[in-house]
Amino acid sequence: MTDLQTYLDHASAKPFAYGRHDCCTVAARWVLLATERDVLQGHRYTSLADGRRQMKAVGVKNHVGIFALSLPKKPRLMLVAGDIAVMPGDRMAALGIVQPGGERVWCFGPDGVGSMPLTAAKYGFGVRA
Repeated sequence: MTDLQTYLDHASAKPFAYGRHDCCTVAARWVLLATERDVLQGHRYTSLADGRRQMKAVGVKNHVGIFALSLPKKPRLMLVAGDIAVMPGDRMAALGIVQPGGERVWCFGPDGVGSMPLTAAKYGFGVRA
């Protein structure tokens, strides 16, 4: 298993691409590495529109909803390193990963990599019990 910081460093080095390397697929890969659970349920997409169609087909509104099918919801201040955080976004919510230390959330999007304080999260999902 890859440790969290190594995973974040590796993910930070790749360019953003919907369906291959975006906030949803990066978070889903972390969950798969940490738990062996595939939150995307085998679904893979090639564009934002394709992703939305597939999420709708499994009965969820968006990429956040697909994580809710597999992981327990947690209040933001209960999230710990490695958990998935739901962050506010300009156009839509983004998924981030709580960084080692548990005080900041690693975020990845079309504009690159950044981090935000955990207090900025709306809520999140527990990755490990």
